[in-house]
Amino acid sequence: MGDNEIKITVKFCGRPIPITLSPDSTVLRLKNLLLPLTNVLPRGQKLIFKGKVLANEETLGVAGVTNGVKLMLIGTQGVHQGDGPILKEAQSPITSRKTDRVRDMKMVPVGKTSSERWKATGVIALAEHNLK
Repeated sequence: MGDNEIKITVKFCGRPIPITLSPDSTVLRLKNLLLPLTNVLPRGQKLIFKGKVLANEETLGVAGVTNGVKLMLIGTQGVHQGDGPILKEAQSPITSRKTDRVRDMKMVPVGKTSSERWKATGVIALAEHNLK
């Protein structure tokens, strides 16, 4: 650990996640570091320190986060990364679940056309159209 780094603990689902980073780091940077460990997108994460939700643009030093501090992370269900549910146990970000899910999805017939799905979700999916 360098002279200009702080070690903090983020509590998530009852388990501690130790992280070392600079006090000049923003809360958003911390949320991005937590993404592969929790599978919760930064926009679905709420970091709480002393009863206050930390703002994304705020630096840890300005927020009063110092060495040894504990933060609480609350993840919003439904705002998780696309390859699975919120992770309560640390796992590698690369898992076989995505492949299994794609295989399962192919077995389920979808009654909507592509344009109907695009309008409903706001996401244009072109993977199934065999584009080169």
